[in-house]
Amino acid sequence: MATKNLRNLSNQLNLDNEIGTGTKPPRLVFGDNFHDWKFRFKSFIKYIDPKLWRSIKEGPYVPMYESELNGLIPKDPELFTESDIFLREKDDNAYASLSMALSTEVRG
Repeated sequence: MATKNLRNLSNQLNLDNEIGTGTKPPRLVFGDNFHDWKFRFKSFIKYIDPKLWRSIKEGPYVPMYESELNGLIPKDPELFTESDIFLREKDDNAYASLSMALSTEVRG
């Protein structure tokens, strides 16, 4: 009985890793199921916070300001507004979610 319960638990954990849960992203263990994983990962990220998907899709937010001499240039971090910090933190969260979803075999 204990062996059967352990096997069921192991199967459930493997399934949770593959498809994800409400709090854990699906894992991409091998590249051969990329299209299925991409759909599940995108759904998971949009469920957690749509701003995270925007960060992944559009790339990291770079706070800019208008310089009279050089036009738009990146801001010094000391000049970041609360909004700049918020968007940079969303980028960090998106990166962390993506990193957790990729196995070491896939990351290389």
